[in-house]
Amino acid sequence: RIAPHRGSASCLEGLVFVVTGVLDSLERDEAAQIIAAHGGKSASSVGSKTSYLVIGRDPGESKVAKAKKINTPIIDESAL
Repeated sequence: RIAPHRGSASCLEGLVFVVTGVLDSLERDEAAQIIAAHGGKSASSVGSKTSYLVIGRDPGESKVAKAKKINTPIIDESAL
Protein backbone atom coordinates (compact mmCIF):
# COMPACT_ATOMS: atom_id res chain seq x y z
CA ARG A 1 0.00 0.00 0.00
CA ILE A 2 1.08 3.53 -0.64
CA ALA A 3 1.17 6.19 2.04
CA PRO A 4 -2.02 8.23 2.38
CA HIS A 5 -2.17 11.22 0.07
CA ARG A 6 -0.97 14.26 1.95
CA GLY A 7 -2.47 16.97 -0.23
CA SER A 8 -5.17 19.33 0.91
CA ALA A 9 -8.81 18.30 0.71
CA SER A 10 -9.20 20.33 -2.47
CA CYS A 11 -5.83 19.83 -4.16
CA LEU A 12 -7.43 17.95 -7.09
CA GLU A 13 -10.45 20.24 -7.39
CA GLY A 14 -11.50 20.79 -10.98
CA LEU A 15 -9.40 17.91 -12.29
CA VAL A 16 -10.77 14.83 -14.04
CA PHE A 17 -8.88 11.51 -13.96
CA VAL A 18 -9.26 8.32 -15.94
CA VAL A 19 -7.56 5.21 -14.55
CA THR A 20 -6.58 2.36 -16.87
CA GLY A 21 -4.64 -0.83 -16.29
CA VAL A 22 -3.76 -2.60 -13.05
CA LEU A 23 -2.37 -0.34 -10.34
CA ASP A 24 0.31 -1.79 -8.06
CA SER A 25 -0.91 -0.59 -4.69
CA LEU A 26 -4.52 0.47 -5.19
CA GLU A 27 -7.69 -1.02 -6.52
CA ARG A 28 -9.40 1.17 -9.09
CA ASP A 29 -12.21 1.96 -6.60
CA GLU A 30 -9.62 3.06 -4.02
CA ALA A 31 -7.99 5.38 -6.56
CA ALA A 32 -11.41 6.88 -7.33
CA GLN A 33 -12.04 7.41 -3.60
CA ILE A 34 -8.69 9.17 -3.15
CA ILE A 35 -9.38 11.39 -6.15
CA ALA A 36 -12.87 12.27 -4.87
CA ALA A 37 -11.62 12.85 -1.31
CA HIS A 38 -9.29 15.52 -2.65
CA GLY A 39 -11.86 17.26 -4.83
CA GLY A 40 -11.25 15.55 -8.16
CA LYS A 41 -13.53 13.52 -10.38
CA SER A 42 -13.09 10.10 -11.97
CA ALA A 43 -14.30 9.21 -15.44
CA SER A 44 -14.39 5.96 -17.35
CA SER A 45 -13.26 7.27 -20.72
CA VAL A 46 -10.76 9.81 -22.01
CA GLY A 47 -12.28 12.98 -23.44
CA SER A 48 -11.68 16.66 -23.84
CA LYS A 49 -12.37 17.29 -20.14
CA THR A 50 -9.88 14.66 -18.94
CA SER A 51 -7.04 16.27 -16.99
CA TYR A 52 -4.87 13.13 -16.55
CA LEU A 53 -4.81 9.52 -17.65
CA VAL A 54 -3.40 7.36 -14.83
CA ILE A 55 -1.89 4.18 -16.22
CA GLY A 56 -0.96 0.92 -14.57
CA ARG A 57 0.20 -2.41 -15.98
CA ASP A 58 -1.56 -3.50 -19.17
CA PRO A 59 -3.37 -0.21 -19.82
CA GLY A 60 -6.22 -0.01 -22.30
CA GLU A 61 -4.59 0.74 -25.65
CA SER A 62 -7.52 2.82 -26.91
CA LYS A 63 -7.43 5.05 -23.82
CA VAL A 64 -3.70 5.63 -24.17
CA ALA A 65 -4.04 6.32 -27.90
CA LYS A 66 -6.86 8.81 -27.36
CA ALA A 67 -4.98 10.57 -24.54
CA LYS A 68 -1.97 10.97 -26.81
CA LYS A 69 -4.14 12.18 -29.68
CA ILE A 70 -5.74 14.94 -27.61
CA ASN A 71 -2.58 15.72 -25.61
CA THR A 72 -3.90 14.58 -22.24
CA PRO A 73 -1.02 14.15 -19.75
CA ILE A 74 -0.32 10.49 -18.93
CA ILE A 75 0.92 9.74 -15.43
CA ASP A 76 1.59 6.62 -13.40
CA GLU A 77 0.21 5.67 -10.03
CA SER A 78 3.09 7.28 -8.10
CA ALA A 79 2.32 10.68 -9.64
CA LEU A 80 -1.26 10.46 -8.45
